[in-house]
Amino acid sequence: EIGAYAFSGCQQLLDTINMPNSMRTIGMYAFENDLRIKYVAFNDGLKIIGERAFQYCYALQGVVKIPASVEAIGQYAFYFDENIQGVDFPAASKLETLQQSTFSRCSKLGGEINIPANIKTIANYVFFNNGAITAIRFWGNKITSMGEQVFYMGSPSDIKMDTLYLPKSL
Repeated sequence: EIGAYAFSGCQQLLDTINMPNSMRTIGMYAFENDLRIKYVAFNDGLKIIGERAFQYCYALQGVVKIPASVEAIGQYAFYFDENIQGVDFPAASKLETLQQSTFSRCSKLGGEINIPANIKTIANYVFFNNGAITAIRFWGNKITSMGEQVFYMGSPSDIKMDTLYLPKSL
């Protein structure tokens, strides 16, 4: 386990973090405001990414690959990580809820976003102000609740989305 605030505000951590296979929990604010982290490789046994764990990691880039084993991602976990270009949820994901503002204000987050089949609840502002998203696909029909401005994209001139696949459950 990486405890709460363990590396919060560290300005000189390595560019790449590889989580060991034994890692199960990344605590809240664990890497918050680390300006040097570019890549994080999550392990397949990871279960929890804590609240605000990677918030304000401006250098974090590429596609964030969430392992199928993850059961919870805390609110604001990747908030304002401006250089994230995508998020990959596996079809067999154990996630049931996307917490508030998980990927808000990741301005370069784009491409197709695939919402896993087990998702039941999407809280407010999860993908708020991510105008580079081109498509949203819901793989399941379990969604019972979707919050405010989940996919708010900014001004009309910023919107690149052209495809939306809604689940029958809504």
